Amino acid sequence: MAKPSYKSLEVFESVARLKSYSKAAEYLCIDYTGVSKHIKSLESYYNLRLIGGVGRNLELTKAGEDIAERLRVGFEAINSACAVIRDNPKLEIKIPVTFGLRWFLESFPKGLLGDNVSFHIAWKHSVDFFVERFDLAITFSDQISDSYFYKERLVTVAKPDYLARLESGSTSNVNNLKEALFVSPSISKADWYTYFARSEINASILDEAEILIADSMNSALDIVERIGGITVVDILYVKDELNSGKLVTVFDYVVETGLGYKLECPKAMEDSTIYRSFYKWLCEHPLLVAPTKEINAPLKLIPWNS
Repeated sequence: MAKPSYKSLEVFESVARLKSYSKAAEYLCIDYTGVSKHIKSLESYYNLRLIGGVGRNLELTKAGEDIAERLRVGFEAINSACAVIRDNPKLEIKIPVTFGLRWFLESFPKGLLGDNVSFHIAWKHSVDFFVERFDLAITFSDQISDSYFYKERLVTVAKPDYLARLESGSTSNVNNLKEALFVSPSISKADWYTYFARSEINASILDEAEILIADSMNSALDIVERIGGITVVDILYVKDELNSGKLVTVFDYVVETGLGYKLECPKAMEDSTIYRSFYKWLCEHPLLVAPTKEINAPLKLIPWNS
């Protein structure tokens, strides 16, 4: 039997990634029947069931998952090769919104990766190199790991006049904060609960306080700086504000969450000079290595492995 066509492999990879025949058909600009025929052809070649279920219950079989992962890596390599040989290639790099706006763009040295670089500030903290045409991406992971170039370190901040009105000079009296506006960087309030749990502060205050939900740490900081409130953010983003007195810490703890940032690229770029140079700069930057050292305030770091 002849090997599967490139189109059949592309169709299967799309169905596996999108978990939908109809979405794959729309993505590839073919009809639903064409998608089904390509999948049947591929299953006939392997003499294996690759996809189980129908509609919203579509699932890959074990064999289907294995083939889909191999195809994903292969298509990433093809896309990367096409990018390398295109005329006047521009390096496209994806950066998370708060990391980009609050630190990266003003810190990154011009020329490190050449002159033809385009940075994309994005709300989504993950990347799919097959769908998104990026060469590199800084992503934030919600999985515990020791492999990040920067580990998230949370601190609680407010404007000094706002805090003074609430606390009469005490910066750690939880009872005096019951009337505060708590600004959460996400709808889950996970950052607040993690901060309270790791610093052993009673999280019941969140049940009594008014909470305003923001869509990022950048938005949370904008709210605090414009209308007041207390928020929890990465200390990397408020170094200058803390040192200038524009913001002050509410609790004197800096909490590592075990989460963090990593640099990702397609497989074909892992050994490239561009990737290695970028990764080296990120791993060696003083503020990413030890962000608390440049803060002129007595703060207690609670490391993740404590």
